[in-house]
Amino acid sequence: MTNAQLYFAVGVPLVVNSVLVLLVFWALSARMTDLRITLSDRINDLRDSLRAELRRVEEIFDGRLKRLEEK
Repeated sequence: MTNAQLYFAVGVPLVVNSVLVLLVFWALSARMTDLRITLSDRINDLRDSLRAELRRVEEIFDGRLKRLEEK
């Protein structure tokens, strides 16, 4: 086996594996970014709905307090 054949036998699998690892890393990174955006949107929606619910509860309590104060 010559030196060139040895370099190809060792170098080609290393390069192929490196490229595949980089592609997988890139794909997972993109998926993680999408997941982060989706979770952020869902958290914001939950926060908005919680604020709306708290406003509704506050209005109910205000109404009850006004009735108690009138009595």
